[in-house]
Amino acid sequence: MLKKVFSYLLYASLIFLGYYLYKSDYIAIPKVHSWFYMLLSFLFLLLGFMFQNVNWQRILKVFNVNISLKTASISVGLSVFMKYIPGKVMVVLGRAAYIANKKGVPILYTSTVSLFSQIISLWVGLLLGSIALVNADIDTIWKFLSLILFLGLTVALFLPKIPERAFNFFTKLIKKDFKYPKLTQRQILFVLPTYILTWLFWGFGFYFLTLALSSEVSLPIVYGLVFPLAGTLAIVTLFAPGGVGVREGLLVSSMVVYGIPVQQATAIALASRLWFLVGELAAFVAAIMLRYKNRER
Repeated sequence: MLKKVFSYLLYASLIFLGYYLYKSDYIAIPKVHSWFYMLLSFLFLLLGFMFQNVNWQRILKVFNVNISLKTASISVGLSVFMKYIPGKVMVVLGRAAYIANKKGVPILYTSTVSLFSQIISLWVGLLLGSIALVNADIDTIWKFLSLILFLGLTVALFLPKIPERAFNFFTKLIKKDFKYPKLTQRQILFVLPTYILTWLFWGFGFYFLTLALSSEVSLPIVYGLVFPLAGTLAIVTLFAPGGVGVREGLLVSSMVVYGIPVQQATAIALASRLWFLVGELAAFVAAIMLRYKNRER
């Protein structure tokens, strides 16, 4: 049953990805001024995706679900496009369904672990992005939403009694007796470093992408943190698949503060969507290859 659920989600994600690629304009690619910086941007991008797999493996280990890095890479890679399904929650369910089927554990348990992983990722992204947020010339509403989101995630992580009550209420509604999995502060500190590295690698990648597509622009390294800022704030728009449009708008607003002309900033923001999609595609292809090798054995 779980195998079928995962398969349906996988096919649906590819359909929605195709639809939004069709609706989006990825034809106009800005001129590359430095191929060296472009190669560096892709290197850091792929490192970020690699550490995303490590994040998933480590947090599952905290909850006593031991898997190999290969299995983590397959589950994350095959579900990477599920964020393009409206609602964004399917990417959380997708990797959870794969692990639940693989390890024979309840999907509600792995889904909760997956949700915790997402919460930590967003919390770290907002924490790092807040450094860029100080100087970012974005609408007050986005700053307010980022503060509310950050406080909400902080409560979920460090004051577990509140989400635990909500979880227990939900399990009563569906008439399931299920213990709420908790994360101690020590466990959070154990998994936190790789989540930080994931966002830093993506931030550095975006920094070098901007240098590759910009001419005569001098940027401080802290500029790269506008990417985790925009990426995490985009999650506020729950029904925008993959944050399409929202992330780009926030990136443009943030880039202008650093002296990048609006037209050039817009081109870079749109290019970053294709750039990140290449990373997602690499993760997806790697997952298929690893899965195929497992079947051969």
